[in-house]
Amino acid sequence: MDRSITRYIILMIAFLVWGCTTTEKIVDGRSAYERKRYAQAIQYLLPEFEEARNPMAKGELAFMLGDSYDHIGFYADAQNWFYRAYDLNYGLEALLRYADLSSKIGQYGEAGAAYQLLADETNNLDRFQKFILAASQAQQWKAHSEQQPHLKVVNMQALNSPKSDVLNQVFSSEHILFSSDRDESEGRNYYAWTGHKFYDIYQALNQQINLFDEFVVNTGLHESDGSFDAHREVFVFTRCEALDNEYDVYCKIMYSRKNEEGVWSSPEAMPFTVSNVNFMHPFLTPDGTRVYFASDVDKNARGYDLFYSDWIEEEWSEPEILNLSDINTEFNELYPTVYNDTLYFSSDRPGMGGLDIYKTYEVNGRFVYAQNLLPPINSSYDDFKFLPFDPVRGDITQTAYFSSNRPGGAGSDDIYMYYQEVPEDLEPGEERPKEVYTYTLNIRTVTRKEDPQTGEMLRFPLEESQVQIQGAHDTTMVTDMNGEVTIPGYRRAPMNIAFTKSGYFTYKENLSMNKLSAPDTIGNEIIYRYSRLMDPIVKDKEIVLENIYYDYDRWNIRPDARPILDSLATLLSDNPEIVRIELTSHTDCRGSDEYNQDLSQKRAESAVQYLVQGGVSPERLTARGYGESQPVVDCPCETCTEEEHQANRRTAFRILE
Repeated sequence: MDRSITRYIILMIAFLVWGCTTTEKIVDGRSAYERKRYAQAIQYLLPEFEEARNPMAKGELAFMLGDSYDHIGFYADAQNWFYRAYDLNYGLEALLRYADLSSKIGQYGEAGAAYQLLADETNNLDRFQKFILAASQAQQWKAHSEQQPHLKVVNMQALNSPKSDVLNQVFSSEHILFSSDRDESEGRNYYAWTGHKFYDIYQALNQQINLFDEFVVNTGLHESDGSFDAHREVFVFTRCEALDNEYDVYCKIMYSRKNEEGVWSSPEAMPFTVSNVNFMHPFLTPDGTRVYFASDVDKNARGYDLFYSDWIEEEWSEPEILNLSDINTEFNELYPTVYNDTLYFSSDRPGMGGLDIYKTYEVNGRFVYAQNLLPPINSSYDDFKFLPFDPVRGDITQTAYFSSNRPGGAGSDDIYMYYQEVPEDLEPGEERPKEVYTYTLNIRTVTRKEDPQTGEMLRFPLEESQVQIQGAHDTTMVTDMNGEVTIPGYRRAPMNIAFTKSGYFTYKENLSMNKLSAPDTIGNEIIYRYSRLMDPIVKDKEIVLENIYYDYDRWNIRPDARPILDSLATLLSDNPEIVRIELTSHTDCRGSDEYNQDLSQKRAESAVQYLVQGGVSPERLTARGYGESQPVVDCPCETCTEEEHQANRRTAFRILE
């Protein structure tokens, strides 16, 4: 889903827009907005909106107001302005942002309704289904957490300031590193979006807070995400600075090592640093030989993924993406941390609303599916940088610090402590039952219909389809209005499934795990999804068999065409009510009419013969070559493109009876 990177991450990668060096004069809301001076833009845009009379202009101004409020962290105002923009016919982008902001501020009913409207307006339930589900699930999670009084989250008021305070590393309950843009920071410049200073790294030890000064790290630039190894011999952190263009800002990972004399080296950038790419949020493993981090180095992906680099032969290796499981998604993955054998990170995938904290761990060299930590740790706002530490009281079973910008804190981002008290139903020292994952399979049937306005073929849910399952699950179900059936307790074993509906082809197949897309993880529930396209049975309508090609001047069936014809043989076997089909072959316009007619007939006959050898009764098959007489693209032969020729060269079939 195309949603903007969360407010905090944008601050991290773009905060070096100097408030004092812009030479272009700000004269109106648009000029301030385009220069990312969002607080200033709002001052102009509000009166401009009131004065505007053209509905289209008011819609655009409302959208810019919503985006500006979103960037400076006033989410309720942003939600209101995106709704007004949509109401003024700005378009579905405004509705999408309204849905996202509704989720962000915990209005899950509004969010779910808006996502459903987006699915209806775009005829694309597949795209928005997980957001609709997440909004409903978030309400249940929140209600459940309110019934868990032994789960506590408290604001660390002694650490937090009216500005932003972000956890970096935890050594003990009384000793942490954090970064902040509080007034005493050494950063010489101010961020134009907020007017706050740049981040520096601080140390809090026994309630005493000081700038980190073991060696030179803090400068006039932005420094954050400080992380030591267990022996405090390696240190990594994020530093961000502007390029020549004052609006282009990139972050890189710096590292320093302590020599045998106990002297730290001057920080230097990781060797894999490249221009125009962000590398940030580093976290060292205790042995100091691996650093996890986030980066947007893959420009083909949307946003940020998690990577790691290893210290091998006195140098850091090239980054490797964490692709051993489904940690990285189409959404942003950020703020990795490690505690014992568990990897924590944050993601803005569908969950509670903003960034949610997830955890995973390795089993046989592979990370298990990431689990949402749920409320009260996760809120509808941004929750990130989760770092557990050993409890210091016998009546507490788990403790951790993390950062969040949820309401009620001292500043924009605050440091919180999470802990679990021993529930009344457990004795001290007694362990709670281990967490158990459940598996669900969601099956959806869809069909293709033509959009009357654009002519584009769109996929629509196909309700009242019968889904008959044999194998690990023996059951027969009927799809609902969304074309869906759900199998709880999915055993992740192969199943034979038959899809049937009157007037449509019947499809039978063996469904195994390798046919399923990557699952979604909602709390302890892992949801797999499978979609089956079902076409209607229509007589005398040509159905093209894609990807059947012939060698030049030849008509024998090539190996790469056999799977397509095998699928047609299976379809005929599964649909015995189809009495007879005509298998057709067509050529492009190049060559004489007689030659093309003869060649197409031979190719059609070859395809029929292949089907007969595969077990299809010859009485159900008729071969007919049409040569160049029925082009799907009717272009003058000498001007046809190669793509148009290819479209005209086709093998197809039509149902005769």
